Amino acid sequence: MNRRQLQLICENIGKGIIFNKDSIKEEKDGFYESYHQIEKLGNDWYYSFMNYDIRKDPEKKNMKEFSEENEAIKYLLLKILRDYYFNRVHPGNNPVLKMTNISELERYFKQLNVSDECYSFSVIKPQEIYAEIINQKMRISYIGMANQIRFSSPLVNIQDGIFEVYRLTYYLHFLKKVEKEFLQKNILTERFSDDDIQFFMLNR
Repeated sequence: MNRRQLQLICENIGKGIIFNKDSIKEEKDGFYESYHQIEKLGNDWYYSFMNYDIRKDPEKKNMKEFSEENEAIKYLLLKILRDYYFNRVHPGNNPVLKMTNISELERYFKQLNVSDECYSFSVIKPQEIYAEIINQKMRISYIGMANQIRFSSPLVNIQDGIFEVYRLTYYLHFLKKVEKEFLQKNILTERFSDDDIQFFMLNR
């Protein structure tokens, strides 16, 4: 991913980006606002989250090293997008917290315009959240592009499983929405990888 792609995608969600030769930073809304950035130190690029909290001097947190600028830029974009969509996925008084069966969740996904291409309770297909019910418990998996399981949860109770399916599916929905829009605009030239999607959903 290059600087122009980052700028255009972030502009679309109202996020300004400050570019310098050896640094790229998320534009702050206020003086003590925390922000994401990448910096070139020596031959490598480093991501960090500049966390102000209540202190005057920011603290660098969650540092990660990259040998290539384009990889650091993509990581920065995924961090910015995840922060942007966090409150959409976790609103106050989230009705999903009270759901006790998958039919309720499927109806709610329709209200949110979340396609069933992003999730399933019965059919395994590429780049989806797949949930299976086993002895009144639920296991949630992410199915990668090659139709393989990339990660699975332990068995959890149904209500906890419903929320996890919701959370992962909604994050996946938003990232695929960004992907589709900017591929159509010829701004993105390739799809997000399974590693990108997994990182975006789990934030790790």
